Amino acid sequence: MTTLREFVETASRNIDTIFRRTGRIRPMVHCVTRDGDELIFPSTGEDKDTFALMMRALFELRDVVRYVMMDEAWMVEAGNDEAVMREAIKHGATASPARVEIVMFSAEDHAEGQLMAFRKIIRPEGKLPYLDPLQASPDGGLLSGRFVGLLPRKSTLQ
Repeated sequence: MTTLREFVETASRNIDTIFRRTGRIRPMVHCVTRDGDELIFPSTGEDKDTFALMMRALFELRDVVRYVMMDEAWMVEAGNDEAVMREAIKHGATASPARVEIVMFSAEDHAEGQLMAFRKIIRPEGKLPYLDPLQASPDGGLLSGRFVGLLPRKSTLQ
């Protein structure tokens, strides 16, 4: 089996093909079951919270051990500017002048843990949009959101 990073890189290449053709990405999840079955689930239009709940339930039913969730999102590039980050936390990324549009890859593997990566969406005026190269979020960062930690957790209580 490939590493989680390789799994995300493959998803990124596939998304690039779709994005070049359509100029957008619909939310979708690519997952692998314990038996090695690979499944892809596009969002069917439900809100993101409902889609995340559906994926969580499906992952438990199908014994999913690895996934990558892909979607368009906003990210704030604040560098070390604490004031920009405070404003983004207070008002949301979409209100920040330091926001950038991205395709987000939120991945998890039962053995390797979590990985967050992204590709900036570049929309030059009068030209077709395209994606910048894949960038992984720095290790040790705080990963949170509705599509983080979707893998079933085995209870440790007996």
